[in-house]
Amino acid sequence: MSIIIQLKDGVIHRKNQTDNTYHMVGFSGYNLNLGENKGIRRKKKRPNRELYLGELIERIRKGRATPAGPSVKTLIDLQKRFALPAVVFVFALMGIPLGLQKVRSAKTTGFGIAIGVLLTYYILTQVAEMMGESGVIHPVLGAWGANIILGLFGLFILRKTMQEKEIKTLAILSNTGSSISSLIGSLFRRKEGKK
Repeated sequence: MSIIIQLKDGVIHRKNQTDNTYHMVGFSGYNLNLGENKGIRRKKKRPNRELYLGELIERIRKGRATPAGPSVKTLIDLQKRFALPAVVFVFALMGIPLGLQKVRSAKTTGFGIAIGVLLTYYILTQVAEMMGESGVIHPVLGAWGANIILGLFGLFILRKTMQEKEIKTLAILSNTGSSISSLIGSLFRRKEGKK
């Protein structure tokens, strides 16, 4: 933890104040040690999210060499590198049948369903990760749990749509969204009427 400056082909000039002498020393190579720098600290261990995939795999390999093994959080973070991009396909699997359902035309219905799906995904992800970290389920399931659950739900509603059956949950959401939309519309009409 020290700073060393390497100098090449130079001259050192020194003047002694006590006897007023002047010294000149030439050198071809000189290492000037500035001493230990307390401001420089050792590299902090970067969090898993900042590591490249190869570095994350290497951290897991090093962890396996220890008696405790790699941390569960590291294993979950590795799996999340693949689970997060895969959620795009899960959302597409859910979006196609949801888009084909016959619902009342209300602007808030589609937006409400989209927010509901995203909120559900977020909650499932957090719960699955906590269960994986605490050891209730395997770390791989902790990372992929939300994708699996929503993927199965997507297959279910896709099957219902192919059979041309109404999804009751979607009908309830549609009716609720239409009611909220008409309520908001009537409130705006009242405010405009008062002006």
